Amino acid sequence: MKRKLTLLLVTLLLLSLAVDAAALTAPADGWQETLEAAVRNWEETVEFASGGVKMSELLEVLDGFYEKPDLFYYEGYSYSYYPDAPETAISVTFRYLPYTKAEVLEYEEATRAVLEEALLPGMSDLQKALALHDWLAVNVSYDQATYEGTSVDDDAFNAFGALVKRSAVCQGYSMAYMALLERCGIQAAYASSDAMNHGWTLVKLDGSWYHADVTWDDPTPDRLGQAEHTFFLLSDQAIRSRDSGSGKLHYDWSAKPSAGDTRYDEGEFWTGLEHPLVFTDSSTVWLLSSEGKGSEQTVSLRCRDWTSGAETEVSTVYDYWPVYGKEGYFWTNIYSGLCLWDGRIWFNGSERLYAYDPSTGDTETFTLAVGDSFLYGITAAEDGILCLVSTGPKDEGEIMIYRAERKHASQQETPAADNPFADVAPSDYYYDAVLWAYENGITTGKTEDSFAPEDTCTRAQAVTFFWRAAGRPVPETAVNPFCDVPEGSYYRDAVLWASENGILQGTGTDPETGLVRFSPDDDCSYAHILTILWRAVTGNRNSASGSWYSDALAWAEAGGLLAGTGFDPFGAPNAQLCPRMDIVEYLYRYARD
Repeated sequence: MKRKLTLLLVTLLLLSLAVDAAALTAPADGWQETLEAAVRNWEETVEFASGGVKMSELLEVLDGFYEKPDLFYYEGYSYSYYPDAPETAISVTFRYLPYTKAEVLEYEEATRAVLEEALLPGMSDLQKALALHDWLAVNVSYDQATYEGTSVDDDAFNAFGALVKRSAVCQGYSMAYMALLERCGIQAAYASSDAMNHGWTLVKLDGSWYHADVTWDDPTPDRLGQAEHTFFLLSDQAIRSRDSGSGKLHYDWSAKPSAGDTRYDEGEFWTGLEHPLVFTDSSTVWLLSSEGKGSEQTVSLRCRDWTSGAETEVSTVYDYWPVYGKEGYFWTNIYSGLCLWDGRIWFNGSERLYAYDPSTGDTETFTLAVGDSFLYGITAAEDGILCLVSTGPKDEGEIMIYRAERKHASQQETPAADNPFADVAPSDYYYDAVLWAYENGITTGKTEDSFAPEDTCTRAQAVTFFWRAAGRPVPETAVNPFCDVPEGSYYRDAVLWASENGILQGTGTDPETGLVRFSPDDDCSYAHILTILWRAVTGNRNSASGSWYSDALAWAEAGGLLAGTGFDPFGAPNAQLCPRMDIVEYLYRYARD
């Protein structure tokens, strides 16, 4: 179920514009970033500078705010224009849903917590997309009451409902998935179909777009610890024909990026799995399989090498699920969850829990007192294993907790051995980039245990990063042309190399000496950093159109370098200072690709 986005287009015909003292004024250039900044600051009205803006351009920007997951509090807008110029808007007024700024902070904290829980260091974008898909399917419940209209919760339609309240309809699932992916630097888009009354997500991986419908991969009624993969990373062709068993298909969705790549449509190892995948590191993933029927059925835990695809069966148990009340009849599926708790891999049979310890190769068995019922799924909790106890796979059942004894430090309590920085966490989108930069000698951090990710970079620091990433080439220039670049400074060779290659030039002449200055202590904007990278990679030196950084920005956007970083696409690139975390992230993304 998706909410129809009703635009609050109250067109006010004005003979003259009375400027409200409380309104912001958007400049003729950069009005788009002024609008988004106004929404993020909960401003009420924005007046446009002389001449106004084209209505078509305005509506495109305003409607785009609906698909920004973190702007869940944005409800709509009205605009005004002169009677003799209906195609030109002169002001816009925003409306907001009844959220508070405290709830926005709660949402931000919930988002960070999910990333920390779901992701591990070194994960590829594909692994992150899979892990986040499974986290949402396991931890979010479909809001059936809102779908049926018996008790509508507005939060169910947005990322706040999914990530904070853990309850949503399709629009909320999709927005939450987009929010998490974008925080990881993975591009995502919202697909919706009015004909289906449904919405889902498009994910961009390695330059190609794929459909991912987390809602339809989360069984309803909600089944503890279950995550299907029927609609994960499908092409346009596949999602039109893929049937979840409900007889419903995807069709007539709004125009979005084409998903023509079919590489994940058939035969991937996750196809058909109804439990979440468990990662213990970026090269190891765990899954369950089954063979046999009835009392001869086995449930096997398998360890898969992500790179080679080789699978090893590490623990096999005989377990089966009787059809309740019918002796001799058995369900053919395995109804097991799969989770990581206390360093052990947990799964379930019909009456038992199994805990496999990768460090020893041992499997422990725990029999639960479930009476006439059976176990139909598990998941990890703070102090043990949550278990769904039910008479059958379609019955509601009850949730009980098995309070397990800890034998190991928890996964999250164990810091990454190769991360020296206390202020860089595995959940941070720039985590891999920082470690890559550290390991390759591009930066050693601000101190021995601090990277200071949000600190800005000076021109000297930035050019040194790029020089080191290029392999520390020795400059051919014998004479230092800059009066403010001391001989023996750490950035001397980097500056001369950049200068002689046309990557970064001086900033004018010193009025007293007439000598060329480099201004090594000036801070760098996103425009500076992206232009340096563009010049270094492409060999181009001057932008052919627009401002001096226009071609560099277009190149970076086309290459997917900017998504999920701190760069504000609606902000002026030369007015946004670029932090250390994003400089290394851009270098890392280019080097990785």
